[in-house]
Amino acid sequence: MPKQKRVKTNEKGVYFIEVDRLDKPGKLEKVYYFYFRDESGKQREEKAGRQFGPKKMTSTKARDLRSDRMRGITKSRQTLKAEEKARKSEESSRPTFKNLWEEYSLTLKKSLAADCSRFKNHLKDIHDKTPDELITLDIERIKNRLKKAKLSPQTIKHCLTLIDRIVNYGFDQEPPRCKQLSFRIKKPSFDNQVTEVLDDDQLQSLLKAIDDDLERDPFTGRAMLLALTTGMRRGAMLRLKWTDIDYTTGFIVLRDAKSRKAHKKHNIPLNEAAKSILKSVLRTGSPYVFPGEKKDGVWRPRADFNRGTRRIKKVAGLPEDFRPLHGLRHHYGSTLANSGVELYTVQKLLTHADPSTTQRYAHLSDDRLKAGAAVAAGLIKRKEAK
Repeated sequence: MPKQKRVKTNEKGVYFIEVDRLDKPGKLEKVYYFYFRDESGKQREEKAGRQFGPKKMTSTKARDLRSDRMRGITKSRQTLKAEEKARKSEESSRPTFKNLWEEYSLTLKKSLAADCSRFKNHLKDIHDKTPDELITLDIERIKNRLKKAKLSPQTIKHCLTLIDRIVNYGFDQEPPRCKQLSFRIKKPSFDNQVTEVLDDDQLQSLLKAIDDDLERDPFTGRAMLLALTTGMRRGAMLRLKWTDIDYTTGFIVLRDAKSRKAHKKHNIPLNEAAKSILKSVLRTGSPYVFPGEKKDGVWRPRADFNRGTRRIKKVAGLPEDFRPLHGLRHHYGSTLANSGVELYTVQKLLTHADPSTTQRYAHLSDDRLKAGAAVAAGLIKRKEAK
């Protein structure tokens, strides 16, 4: 491109060149420049702006810009850009909750999607704050806002716990990115001992809905039956491989323990019902019992069963708050306890790391004890009657 001709103006130190207009190709416009000597005596030349640009530049405006630059009132574009770059760099290194979250989220796997939603939707108040700037009033505002949104105490607790986890992540860096909070976040208490049990009619309705759905989806219904007969967690089923099933010894190896410790595994019995279900599962060539997609020649585990379980639950007419897979796990545990199986055995079959988790089924064992005592009392009453 040939060098454009510089045209002097009546204003000292100001000239322009003519170029094609950006908004109207084929027509010309003036682009104004000015030159001056800075404080060190060095000659400088800077662009003032376009004739039809945002500032509607003229030779007079360019003269005023030149005057301000010579007196140090304004800064050069290069200086402004450098300052903006430094500001952004400083802002990105500042340990705000947003910056800490962006780093911390890279370490998450299992809870990433849920935590991402909590941070984005429920903790936006503190995104630009650092842990040092956080005060108890900020936490109370978050609590009140989430309560007004009618979120459950459990969801609120998860959100507040996420704040603690982000701060702990920043504090544990070497060197620490931030300090620990100067106060303890008080989280709402709630009863998490939910035990979902289906009555006989609901169970029969569910089994029929599963049977009717098997032709449409050969995997989801069988996963639900497996949860019902073994109490397996959803994550364990999604990652269950054919090599984890030993028909000879009669055990299933669960390598996806809730603790997520790679070296830990659990063996649960392969009962006849589970054996029948697994043998009926369609083999696809995938190492996974419930296969996902095959990408770049590698089989992936299935992501979830959500669409199928919602469909089956709706057809079966189950309660809205019944969780299709985890609820069936609860039903399995309740059935064991209600059948007289001791809680220690229930704990091992459900692979609970903490015995207190199994205590949610304790009242079912108590009911059996009371029923037994009632039978004994009945014997005495019959003897007295005689």
